[in-house]
Amino acid sequence: MWSPMVKAIKTEYNSIHITPRTSPPSGMASRSNIPPRSAFEDKHGRNQSLKSPCLGKHRAYNLRISHRTSLNQDTITLHGWPSRGGVIVLESATPPDFDFLHLDPLDPPLRRDADRDAEDAFCQALLRLGATWWDSEARRDFVGKLEYSDDEALDAVEADEGLEPTRLERGWVRVAWPSHTPGALCVLACEKVILGRKGDEKLRPEHYGLVSLARTMDERCTVLQRLGGTMYDSIEDYQGPTFLKAWEENHQGERGPLVKQEFIDPSSYGGHPDDALGKFH
Repeated sequence: MWSPMVKAIKTEYNSIHITPRTSPPSGMASRSNIPPRSAFEDKHGRNQSLKSPCLGKHRAYNLRISHRTSLNQDTITLHGWPSRGGVIVLESATPPDFDFLHLDPLDPPLRRDADRDAEDAFCQALLRLGATWWDSEARRDFVGKLEYSDDEALDAVEADEGLEPTRLERGWVRVAWPSHTPGALCVLACEKVILGRKGDEKLRPEHYGLVSLARTMDERCTVLQRLGGTMYDSIEDYQGPTFLKAWEENHQGERGPLVKQEFIDPSSYGGHPDDALGKFH
């Protein structure tokens, strides 16, 4: 008794022609009115890549001559190359830092500024954000190995105590420049544990990762104060153990002379300037 009924249902189903909808259902917005899903979508609705090709690849190189931005797995590092020598490094840079430095977070600069005065100005701004002024890239790499308990680096310090990181080299510093009080700043200066506890250092607070959640300098100021940061009316009032005022104090190096690295334009090697960066690793 079911066979004729099933056959009739199949016949009716097969006669239905499904055509694409030419207009959205009632009450539903048109797709053209839906805002882009991200800042990377272009006018056609397709994801748009960053302006700099192979962004992560080029920044993964250790470029002594000119690199500005390094992209690690989960952090951003900015480099400055002062005319006095050495390298100024701001680790774990976040959006407020990019705003302070007038950098585009959607297209981070690959290379340092060829103009020496402009590069020095950028270096001073990095120091105002709590960056570390290393004597050289080699010194920075060596202290980094100590931080991760590299056996060869540990043996080197045991053989020569003069290689041990200074207090400034062990520093973990975060700075906020709030908009509600022009000229004022909030500083949280701590130290990393390198070569074990010393007993008199001020270590990073337990929840220091909260600093990375601040979207503006004002929010960062609030977070730093909650974590024990100190407010100062001006940079002149600050006298702490950091590199914030190292430029004015004519810093000459922590464990040796500052090693100068002159700018070399990668474009002189042919092809796209950014493509040439891969030759210096």
